[in-house]
Amino acid sequence: MKNTILFDLDGTVLPMDFDMFMKLYFYNMGEHFKSVIESDKIFKYIMEATSVMIQTNNGDTNEKTFMNHFASLIDGSIDEYTHVPIQGGTIIVLILFSKTSSLTK
Repeated sequence: MKNTILFDLDGTVLPMDFDMFMKLYFYNMGEHFKSVIESDKIFKYIMEATSVMIQTNNGDTNEKTFMNHFASLIDGSIDEYTHVPIQGGTIIVLILFSKTSSLTK
């Protein structure tokens, strides 16, 4: 059984309304993590950590840069955010934006 999810975040394959996507995406993320963090904070922290990740070029991976900055913003352990049960599985939260992506314009 394959379990792969592909995201077309810049509308290359299918047309998309980016503003609607962001609204729905972060609403659902806020609902999913509401036991750990307030929904407005998770949006703010993810966007801030993403910005730091984009601006940092120190040899670390994007994931490490993002997670280190995100961890510095939250109360508690980053483990509460990286392994949250979802329908019998695990969701790992990581958003990667490239400098050339239409998402950062």
